[in-house]
Amino acid sequence: MKTISELNNKWWYRLVKVVFIGFALFCMVVSVFIIQDDNKPRQVKDYKINCIADYTNKKSFFAEKDADTYIYKYGTDTVYQSLSEDNKQKIRNNCDISKEEADTATTKAIAYITQQENLGATKEDIQNYINDNMRPYLITEDYVTKGSYIKVISYSLLSILAILLVAEIIRRVFYYIVLGSIRPKKIQ
Repeated sequence: MKTISELNNKWWYRLVKVVFIGFALFCMVVSVFIIQDDNKPRQVKDYKINCIADYTNKKSFFAEKDADTYIYKYGTDTVYQSLSEDNKQKIRNNCDISKEEADTATTKAIAYITQQENLGATKEDIQNYINDNMRPYLITEDYVTKGSYIKVISYSLLSILAILLVAEIIRRVFYYIVLGSIRPKKIQ
């Protein structure tokens, strides 16, 4: 048996071809569905940061999407209390807020806290006022679109091409094992 036409006369080879093609198509469909599920456009929660240090730059950005900053609220803490020093630094850098401006805002906040505590204000009221009025930036929950159909289409095409390439390599290895040649003749 030295040609593909001789191999086509065998029932087991025709069965292997049908199973092989079916498996390759199944892999393509599954990969497209997985890629579509991971990359389709969807609304995800993110935190929008509005820079207001000097009330003139009007810059805003999304924490995770634009600044690679991940904000997680812990229990009853406010978003500001949950910020790590690294995240605060990233926000200040993106807002072009100097260390001095941040320190000035902190000094004002401490003075305000002391004054309000002496007047008997609740901690929640004090914290809300500081968050809304005395920070060099405001953080609000917002939604952002993540993913795109362009990614879905391009990644799907790449996965289909990769599956076709692997299938062709497997086919050539099979021919080499069964017929003794990577590119066997079709007819004698």
